[in-house]
Amino acid sequence: MPQSKILVDTNSYLRLAQTIRPLLFVPFGDNEYCLYILPELNDELA
Repeated sequence: MPQSKILVDTNSYLRLAQTIRPLLFVPFGDNEYCLYILPELNDELA
């Protein structure tokens, strides 16, 4: 089954970074959900 990608918006990422970061790009659940952020976010935060 293909991954079901869920885009995490910047506000949520910044508020929940310590909780979400370990889960980024790691498939979970029966439907292979995968949290991800846009690569540009790293450029903005650098």
